[in-house]
Amino acid sequence: MTTPLRRQYLDLKRRYPHAILFFRLGDFYETFDQDAETAARELDIVLTSRPIGKDQRVPLAGIPHHALDSYLAKLIAKGYKVAVCEQMEEPGKGKQLVERQVVRVVTPGTLVEDNLLQRGTNNYLAALAPGDGQMGLAYVDVSTGEFACTQLPAEAAAAELDRLGPAELLLPQGASPPEAVKATLTPLPGPAFDEGATAERLLEHFKTPSL
Repeated sequence: MTTPLRRQYLDLKRRYPHAILFFRLGDFYETFDQDAETAARELDIVLTSRPIGKDQRVPLAGIPHHALDSYLAKLIAKGYKVAVCEQMEEPGKGKQLVERQVVRVVTPGTLVEDNLLQRGTNNYLAALAPGDGQMGLAYVDVSTGEFACTQLPAEAAAAELDRLGPAELLLPQGASPPEAVKATLTPLPGPAFDEGATAERLLEHFKTPSL
């Protein structure tokens, strides 16, 4: 039998399976299970364990809350995604469990904080949509608002990605990226690349009658 805290953690982790979950516990962000082993290895911090029930322990590694940005920078630079979970209320007397929510998901291509970005270098989030002999390519620098999209033959799209050097690449699940791409890969379900829905969203965003 697990503790209420453990069940709360597992519920949040299920929502963000591809990110390392930084789970706020008082003055620390804790990681558990495989996340803890990854964090301990990549951040060079101590790996220990925590009891979660009778005769049950799980791997644990934590960081001080005030040092979050420095550790985030290290993980993002290595291509990891991090979900940051905060306590949404103060612990009360006799209260066993406080409400917690993930308040931000940090990925290599969605950085906006100056202290996490490299000065003088664009930080592109790119998306690649394979088609019939052509590929749709879009990219954005979230920190500056720069955005562009185009349609290219496969070889030209690969060359353009190589030129851009995106920090993160979105692509349909099951699709293979060009061999030279070094970006963090984020597979998305097919509907995210639906031509009709995405075209409509662009028309609405840019207030234009056609693309």
